[in-house]
Amino acid sequence: MPFVEVKNVKENQYLVPLSDDDDFDVKYFVIVESHLRNDYILALLEDQVFSEGILKKLIMNSDYIKKDSKKLISLPPKIEKISELGFFELLGIFKGSEIKKFCSFCKGKRVIENHGEKIKVDAESPFYLQDIYPDSTDENYSEILSEGQFIYNYEKSDIYIPIEILYLKTPSVVRIIHKRKWSFNISVKGLVKINEFRLTNGMYRIELDRFDRNAPYNEYLAHKTVIKEYAEDKTGELIAKFDQYVKGK
Repeated sequence: MPFVEVKNVKENQYLVPLSDDDDFDVKYFVIVESHLRNDYILALLEDQVFSEGILKKLIMNSDYIKKDSKKLISLPPKIEKISELGFFELLGIFKGSEIKKFCSFCKGKRVIENHGEKIKVDAESPFYLQDIYPDSTDENYSEILSEGQFIYNYEKSDIYIPIEILYLKTPSVVRIIHKRKWSFNISVKGLVKINEFRLTNGMYRIELDRFDRNAPYNEYLAHKTVIKEYAEDKTGELIAKFDQYVKGK
């Protein structure tokens, strides 16, 4: 029987965090993206909760309001019951060994011993690609990026999630022209794809953000869009294994 783990990531979530364990490489990860309404809890409430009578009981009597010339005191609005919660999108089914190719490994918070002294160490918090947009800047650096996987570096102590670079047209060149801790600028000639972003001739800034972790366990982390667009999907393989298991019984 194959090992299967379902992992839900939110629509606005950039990374897929997966806990490290002994079965990680052979496990099948079913990655789904949730598109739920912020008020989805309303669909679970009974109809009587939305009655006019309950709303009237919640509204404050105006006799208790001495003055509100700036209309700062807001009254409870009428809430309508919803019928749809939202939906879940299957991004794919991937083997752990395949996902690892696009991840950074981050240790959890821990206690280490140094010359007999116990020291608390924070969980490792990686930087990830958040956005890319046109931006011109003075050049203070030059590094040509080859097609394939690229891991940015600024300070040796920092961890960065791998970035995927795909040349969509020949010839094409991507070159880093300015480096910072939280962003870097590139020059693009030709047509390229960086993660999910398609870029053509011009100068761009790649904005980074940091995923703050406080977990006591180790995790593999990858860009959600990279897993979806670059990792090899194993849906067919998992279905075949289930078919084989059922026939065997």
